[in-house]
Amino acid sequence: PLFELLTPDEVAKTRLIKIDVEGAEWMVLQGLIPIISKLRGDTEILIEVAHKELSRFGKSFSDVLEIFSTFGFYPYLLRNEYNHIDCLYHRKISPPTRLQENFEPEPLVDLVFSRVDQQSL
Repeated sequence: PLFELLTPDEVAKTRLIKIDVEGAEWMVLQGLIPIISKLRGDTEILIEVAHKELSRFGKSFSDVLEIFSTFGFYPYLLRNEYNHIDCLYHRKISPPTRLQENFEPEPLVDLVFSRVDQQSL
């Protein structure tokens, strides 16, 4: 768990956390919970959610959203077409936009959680 790897001072200085664990998001989030309230106010967390894999843990996409909401984070969608060609060519990246309540997740979804409360980051 992250809280075992970082010192309290490192946690307090963390500005960005990226989570990309191919379906093990729930386990990583459980390890993040003990330190999430100790993060800077402007810390943002980027997470790729393989939402169908959450069911292996008896969890859902909304359970992930709820964890962050509890700690004052808002979800933003970061568009990612998961197209390997995009990695080879420069393309304009859209800013993350606030996740709408009626959002239906695709198999893989990139989210940014931020304490900023606006329509886009």
